[in-house]
Amino acid sequence: MRTKVIMSVLLLLSFNSCGLKELIQTANMSKPSAKLENVKVQALTFSSIDLLFEIKIDNPNPVAIKLLSFDYDLKIEDNSFVKGNQNNGFSIDPNASSVVKIPISLGFKELFSTIKTLTTSDSAGYKLAGNLEFDLPILGALKMPYSTTGKLPVFRLPAISFGSIKLNSISFTGAEINLSLKVENKNPLGISIDKIAYALNVNDRPWVSSLSNNSIEVGAKSISEVAIPIKLNFAEIGRSVSDIISGNSDMKFKLQGDMDFKSVNDLLPKSVIEFMEEGKTKLIR
Repeated sequence: MRTKVIMSVLLLLSFNSCGLKELIQTANMSKPSAKLENVKVQALTFSSIDLLFEIKIDNPNPVAIKLLSFDYDLKIEDNSFVKGNQNNGFSIDPNASSVVKIPISLGFKELFSTIKTLTTSDSAGYKLAGNLEFDLPILGALKMPYSTTGKLPVFRLPAISFGSIKLNSISFTGAEINLSLKVENKNPLGISIDKIAYALNVNDRPWVSSLSNNSIEVGAKSISEVAIPIKLNFAEIGRSVSDIISGNSDMKFKLQGDMDFKSVNDLLPKSVIEFMEEGKTKLIR
C-alpha cells in the first residue's frame, strides 16, 4: 500500500514538472520576425513580368506558432496596382523558419496606361506591403506589418510603321519596288527580327502578300528601316497599277501583318506583334 502511494506521488510530481516546464516556456513567448528573403523573376517577356516575393518568418520560440493569414498591396511608383489576401495558414515549428510565397504577374501595357510617367522609363519603383496575422500561445492574435521596396525592369513592344514605297524599275509587264518599314525599339537592349509577314493594299487593291525571313537587328533605343524588295506583275494585280506607278498623285495604302522578334542577348524569349497602318503616300522615284 505504501509503495503504491509513493509511486502515485512521484507520477504526479512528474506530470506537474512537465506542465510547469511548458508553462514557463509559453510565458516567455517572443514575437516572430519577418523579412524579405528573395524577389525572383519567374518569367519575363516584352509584354509582362512574373514575380515571386518570398518572405521569411522566423519563430524564435520553443513552441510552435500558427500563421493564420496574410495580405499584400503592391504599389508601382506609389500607385496601388495589385492587392490580395490568403487565409490558408500553416504552423511554424519551434525555433524554425518558414517562407510565405506571393506570386504576382504584371502586364507592361497596363502599367503604361495606368502610370503615364513610365512611358520613358526603363525601370519602375515598387513597394510591397501588408500584414501577417499569427495565433500565439498566451499572447493570442498578433498582426505584424511588413514592407519592402525595390526596382523592377519594364520593357515595351517595338513599334512598326509604314516608311515609303520606292520605284526601282518599271516595264510593260511589271515593276520592282522597295517597301520600307520603320521599326522603333524603345528598350535598353537590342532586338533581333526573325520574320515579317505582311500584306500591302494600294488604292483598295492588293499589291502583295508575302513573308520576309531576313534576320535584322535593331539597336537599343533606336529606329531602323527594313527594306523589302517586291516584284509586281501587272497581269496578276491589274494594269491599272501601271497608271498608279506612272502618275504623281497620292496613293492610299493599307499595311498589315505580324513580326517575330526577340532580344539579341536571349534575355527575353521570342514574341510576336501584329501591326496595321492606313494612310496616304507618294511613290518615290
